[in-house]
Amino acid sequence: MLNLSHNRIERLEGLKHLDQLVYLDMSSNKLSELDVEASLPGRINILKLNDNPIETEDPEYRKKCVVGLQWLTEMDKIKVVAAERMVYLGLMPASRFNIK
Repeated sequence: MLNLSHNRIERLEGLKHLDQLVYLDMSSNKLSELDVEASLPGRINILKLNDNPIETEDPEYRKKCVVGLQWLTEMDKIKVVAAERMVYLGLMPASRFNIK
C-alpha cells in the first residue's frame, strides 16, 4: 500500500518496479497526464486519482487505467466491473451499460 495523496505531485514516475503494490492513493495532487503502462505496476487493485487535473484534462483517463491494469477492481472509489472493462475493450456495446 502506498498513500501519496495531498502532496502536489505533478508526474507519476518511479513506481513501475513496485511489482507487489496493490493499493495506490495519488488523490489530491497535481497530476494532469498519465502513461499507465510506463508508470504503474500491473498488480494494482485499488487506484485513487480523484481530485487531480487529469479528471478534467483527460476524459479517457479512467478507460486507460481500466484497460491497462488488468487487476484493477476499484478506481476513484468506484468499482470496476467486468462489463465496464469489456465495453472499453470493444467486446460489448456501451449502450447496454451506460458507460462512456
